[in-house]
Amino acid sequence: MSNVEENKKIEENKKIEENKKLVVNEIFLSIQGEGPYTGIQMVFVRLTRCNLRCSWCDTKYAFTEGATMSIGEILNKIEEYNTKWVCITGGEPLLQPNTYILTSILAKKG
Repeated sequence: MSNVEENKKIEENKKIEENKKLVVNEIFLSIQGEGPYTGIQMVFVRLTRCNLRCSWCDTKYAFTEGATMSIGEILNKIEEYNTKWVCITGGEPLLQPNTYILTSILAKKG
């Protein structure tokens, strides 16, 4: 890829990051307590909205509470914690279509 093409892609990503939004309940640093990554420090991005209403849910406040943030703002907040691992949680994160854009960007960053 040429420098011109690479610069164009960077500018396109900036536009996506700033123009695409998600409703975020909270972003915080904690220790993963479930699954194969138990014990690893990571940033949790808790997105708002859920249609499941599981009986064991401990985050009912994430059904409706949250603030709209651009993907760029979310990425900046994640970077403040200076950790490799990020967990996108909810609510039900996949109810927000822009979640796919956020996860793609995070995956590319490694």
